Amino acid sequence: DIGDHMSRDNQGEKLILEFDFAGKLFAEEEEEEEEAIVVSLKDITERKKAEVALRESEEKFRTLAEQSPNMIFINKKRRIVYANKKCKEIMGYTQEEFYSEDFDFMKLIAPESRNQAKKNFRRHMKGEEIPPYEYKVLTKDGREIIAIHTTKIIDFEGERAILGILTDITEHKKIEERMKRRLMKFRLEDGNLYLVKERSLILSIEAFNDILKIGYSGYVISRSLKKIFEKTVKGDFNFLWLAGKKAKETIPPDLKEIETFLESLSKKSGVLIEGVDYLISKNGFKKTLAFMQQIRETAYFKSLMIIVSIDPSTLNKRELRLLEKETSTIRSRQQAVKLSDDLLEILRLIYNRNQLGLKPSYTEICLDVGISKPTCRKKINQLKNLGFIMSLKSGRKKVVEVTDKSMDIFLK
Repeated sequence: DIGDHMSRDNQGEKLILEFDFAGKLFAEEEEEEEEAIVVSLKDITERKKAEVALRESEEKFRTLAEQSPNMIFINKKRRIVYANKKCKEIMGYTQEEFYSEDFDFMKLIAPESRNQAKKNFRRHMKGEEIPPYEYKVLTKDGREIIAIHTTKIIDFEGERAILGILTDITEHKKIEERMKRRLMKFRLEDGNLYLVKERSLILSIEAFNDILKIGYSGYVISRSLKKIFEKTVKGDFNFLWLAGKKAKETIPPDLKEIETFLESLSKKSGVLIEGVDYLISKNGFKKTLAFMQQIRETAYFKSLMIIVSIDPSTLNKRELRLLEKETSTIRSRQQAVKLSDDLLEILRLIYNRNQLGLKPSYTEICLDVGISKPTCRKKINQLKNLGFIMSLKSGRKKVVEVTDKSMDIFLK
């Protein structure tokens, strides 16, 4: 009987011995033939103990993993070889689907997180430890889940593998975003294309800053230079200059190419497009209008926030109305204050001057509205106290400009 056998050493300790039948020996002694069996013995006690310990360890792991509120999986040689109960419940796949040789692990990861996941996988294969990181996964029915991914290299069934623990933080992120949105100045929603009619980049920049404030990725496509936005944009953003010549950080005024770029963006992205008059001059109004219709659909299906800024003086009334039909208007989150006609007249005058890049002085305002200086100054101070305008020093005179609070009045 060849195989593993239990024995004892000279102290009485149990040993596990592996018997190996080597063959027969023959010897002649006094004309008699003797037969002997050659057997080699190998002490495999420690190996067997290690195997038992490993099996017990894996059994304990499975017991704990099945009771865990987190998703736990093991990836070995780019295949899922273990997925706990929570993985199956949340992701919607059966055990047979997870363990199938044809199952593509990457389809569990949202497109915008795949590069990061591949990069971390390669680092693991080199033996590096990866700190927990946030990424998005996709369920079988296409739902997006935001998770904290913790990974570790382990030995599983005698081979190196990656243990992954996913903590679902989707609801936490939703609550966090709702809290951030309460701090926004404007009512901006995913899936919308907004039109801002202004000569100077005031409202569009403020709205774009709002988008960055809630953690969205920001993109600016503009005919103006990047340094203009670097002074006013409060946060990191990606910049593309509208230019005919190809170079770094440029995009041609080709409407199809801009459409393709917008379609490539992930969710939770905000885009400011400035220089629509330039696009019209290069492509014509009709094609630019069709472009606006197309990117409105892109914004909806990709859940983007797109702000388009245009100088209204570059279009006639009919063209402006057609653009307005394809876009939404940015509204302030603050409740509008009802102003008297005389205060509204002064505020409109200041707003129109600001749109031209001018900041009128107290004296200029009084001359334009045609009332006495004391009365005029009193009304300007009323608007200032209500938070609609602010005064600045320019040399020896005081000049005024509108605040964000005024925007809602003129954008209804």
